[in-house]
Amino acid sequence: MILVTGGTGLVGLHLLIELLSQEKKPIRALYRSKAKKDFSESVFKRQYPDVASAGAQWNSIDWVKADITDVPSLESVFEGITEVYHCAGMVSFHAKDFLKLKKVNIEGTANMVNLSLYHKVGKFCHVSSVAVLNLNPGETELHEGSQWNNELDNSGYAISKHGAEMEVWRGVQEGLQAVIVNPTVILGEGFYESGSGEIFKKVKKGVPFYTAGSSGYVYVKDVCKIMHQLMQKELFNQSFVLVSENKTYKEMITEVALKLGVQPPKMAISKIVVKSIARLEAMLSSVSGYTPKIPIDVVESLYTPSVYNGTKILNTLNFSYTSFDQMLALCVQDIKHKKSH
Repeated sequence: MILVTGGTGLVGLHLLIELLSQEKKPIRALYRSKAKKDFSESVFKRQYPDVASAGAQWNSIDWVKADITDVPSLESVFEGITEVYHCAGMVSFHAKDFLKLKKVNIEGTANMVNLSLYHKVGKFCHVSSVAVLNLNPGETELHEGSQWNNELDNSGYAISKHGAEMEVWRGVQEGLQAVIVNPTVILGEGFYESGSGEIFKKVKKGVPFYTAGSSGYVYVKDVCKIMHQLMQKELFNQSFVLVSENKTYKEMITEVALKLGVQPPKMAISKIVVKSIARLEAMLSSVSGYTPKIPIDVVESLYTPSVYNGTKILNTLNFSYTSFDQMLALCVQDIKHKKSH
């Protein structure tokens, strides 16, 4: 049996669709709230390739309510499990969430690793992030060999994801057969109220300014196909950077705006202005509980030209990515379909 954590999240849900389409093994998925499960069911049925059997496929999943930070709730989850896809995690760049990030991402991953070792799980795939990568001296592109640097001012989120990876590598040392994927910004259908999907919501409302940085982007269904293929081919004890294309933030926002039929950004905004706003919001947050729109931890990244090299996975699997233009088109098509129903 296959276990998927974070089954109601962007990656977890699309992974379930991939596994149901490609695997004959039974699948168990974890969820934390009925509301998230119900919402994910609507996305699943809209995305499942065989519309007629979508309901039956959803019901074939063994859904278990459990929290990866709560070991007692996981005790029965691992019965009969031979493969684990660990997609659950927390994403936040707000300083107030640092302890929670550590608990969910580091402690939660440690629990999954420990239980996988105890139950002799044969295969383990961990969804990490490119946030753990730091440029090596003299290099301009981030890749699998870009080493974590403790001396840099890494975000709380990056620290928690690095700690999670260390738990997986510790598990490998203890005999776990594991592979790690490091996706860039993941875009995909169904989730537009949080995470990377908010890009569409924010651009639709209007984004007049852009910052000078850049990042990489990858389609969620490509991420899921790669994860499944890596597990099938048993390419363990290594990591893979996943990126379809690198885009400046100006390019990214402009292309999203054009797909949505709204005005692209016209003006650059300086780092000094953004940092001032972020500091002011941080002060308000410390005295009133206000949640900053621009977390202080993300300011540097907004002005950093981060370029990712994902050729390792292309050479390993002979894989072809969905283009940035096509992933945007698919998301916008889904947004329109959702509104019409």
